[in-house]
Amino acid sequence: MMQPKGTPGPHDVLRLLHAGRAADAARLGANVLQRSRPDPALLQIVAIAHIQSGDLLAGRTLLEKARALAPRDPGLAFNYAKVLGDLKDADAALRICAQPEFSNLADFLRLRADLLKSLGRHADAIAAFKRLLQIDPADVAARNNLGNALLESGQNVEAVAMFETALQRAPTEPTLTVNYATALVAARDFAKALPAAERARSIAPQNPLAWQALGRTLNYLRRHQEALPCLVEALRLDPRNAAITVDTALTFVALAEFEKAEQGFRQALTLDPRCAEAYLNLGSLFEQSNRIAELEALLAQADAAGAQGDQILALRAMLARRNGDFEKARDLLVQIAPDGPVDEGLRAQLMGGIADRLGDVQTAYDAFVAMNEATARHPLSADFGRDDYRNYIKSLDGTLDRQWLASWSAAPVAERPSPAFLVGFPRSGTTLLDTVLMGHDRTHVLEEQPIMAAIHEEVGHLSEIANLTTDQVEALREHYFDKVNELAPVPDGAMIIDKLPLNMLRAPLIHRLFPDAKFIFAVRHPCDCVLSCFMQNFHLNRSMASFLDIESAALTYDAALTYWEESRDAMDLNVHQIHYEDLIADTRGETERLVGFLGLGWTEDMLDHQQTAVDRGYIRTPSYAQVTEKIYTRAAGRWERYRQQINHVLPTLDPWAKRYGYGSVFAAADPA
Repeated sequence: MMQPKGTPGPHDVLRLLHAGRAADAARLGANVLQRSRPDPALLQIVAIAHIQSGDLLAGRTLLEKARALAPRDPGLAFNYAKVLGDLKDADAALRICAQPEFSNLADFLRLRADLLKSLGRHADAIAAFKRLLQIDPADVAARNNLGNALLESGQNVEAVAMFETALQRAPTEPTLTVNYATALVAARDFAKALPAAERARSIAPQNPLAWQALGRTLNYLRRHQEALPCLVEALRLDPRNAAITVDTALTFVALAEFEKAEQGFRQALTLDPRCAEAYLNLGSLFEQSNRIAELEALLAQADAAGAQGDQILALRAMLARRNGDFEKARDLLVQIAPDGPVDEGLRAQLMGGIADRLGDVQTAYDAFVAMNEATARHPLSADFGRDDYRNYIKSLDGTLDRQWLASWSAAPVAERPSPAFLVGFPRSGTTLLDTVLMGHDRTHVLEEQPIMAAIHEEVGHLSEIANLTTDQVEALREHYFDKVNELAPVPDGAMIIDKLPLNMLRAPLIHRLFPDAKFIFAVRHPCDCVLSCFMQNFHLNRSMASFLDIESAALTYDAALTYWEESRDAMDLNVHQIHYEDLIADTRGETERLVGFLGLGWTEDMLDHQQTAVDRGYIRTPSYAQVTEKIYTRAAGRWERYRQQINHVLPTLDPWAKRYGYGSVFAAADPA
């Protein structure tokens, strides 16, 4: 039946729809439908008008009517499946896509793959995207989506390859460029990630993910000062992105701005109450600050929010370990996937420490080997050879000739009292000692601040010390005090205690600047000391790379102690030697002798080191947990349990055990 002239019809609905007036098209379409016979094409046009105007339910109803009239029409079926997906009825949409007459059509394969990806069914989505590319190899969007599906399923290397092939077809496509950089970061291919991220930022400066990829890359490369503005810009572009907020907070952790880091992790949890990465990192911050009650409350918050996954399991294991429930901690850790979101080095470190406390020596040792191997795989590890630091120490051998020492010009008389330097090989008890000393009201303790390292770099090789003029010595000394005051002003009358273990190798420089400086030398059984270094997940640098295997650790100990003892003898240093084992056996007596050496009066507060450790907040060293416990003896003599694992390095350490009064390590090897 022909419509009267001037009466609106389907073409008028289409005209409004093409003009972007979807709501008007939907209203007119409803009137046209009332006057027309049921027609699948008209029903579909009006349905699309409703969908584009935001009324998905009305659109679905009209498409259902249209499909009843033309059930095999692929266009109708596709639009119906799509609106079902938009209405979160993915199962119904997938059933339509799977119908035999549609299942091999490109549009349906693409929709099926997208739906599967949105459901987290990555394996099925990947298969669907691959089938789509067999049909249409030129589909760049499909390659991009396949890359994202591979990335979300943890197949990072495969994702990188897929984005690379997509970029060959569309080299300047912004989304592809950003996704490629993101994939390279996930695959830890930083040689390619940095230029890719910089290019992504250049091509897509308004895309927050481009800035995030660049910030993440710089963070992995430990260029944290450069990473921070990139992540701040990413947050400016997308202030409600929890993942970017976490990355920014992690940067603040690396920069030792812990209050800002805590604020960032909390903000991420406000944005996404189930963000497992934020829970793990905030919880780690609490644990390393010895704020265990807050760690417990955080896990309760995670439970209430329904947060789950390996990162939450790792946090529970941390708490169980701190509460002394080592079996529970182990049972939680074994549930964590080795290739999951929890850093493999952290997982291995936790397992090693827990197995050690359970007396499972071989499991513990194997875990620490795995931890160090994970550290060695970091991209920056190539910058640090395991023998580099030892070779450096050996390069100092010629600097202690007495004729060379006699060539020094006289140092000026210091106007300020000289600092005391707390030194020793790492893991010798220096953190316990500095915590005890913090309890004195007349000390100003610097915890592992590289002030002398910076001055050393300014001077150059230690052999240059002899060439320093009196004015230069005085200038360097003032530079030292200026740096100390930048960190925290020194209270009137307080003695500076500069604690950095490996400053023992800068003894000539320290003696040159502060001829009357006192040294506190921490000693621990060489085998326990070396084993403990091997068991720590140190921040990798030239010196800490020495501890990636037990052999290198033992040889570095031998080289470092040789140089220290030569320095001590050649310059007649004023040294108070304190044994870790004596300190834990007679804390009061050893502490009284120590403050007597320093010329400080006794104070009872020095014995409350647990409260001092809690009050000091975040502790930079691996001893952060131990110093909040009561003095314990379990770490003394631990090496005996690992004799079989470290037997091959005992000949290197035996002379030092005898020198420091522990007796021969072989005397204890009686097979009783």
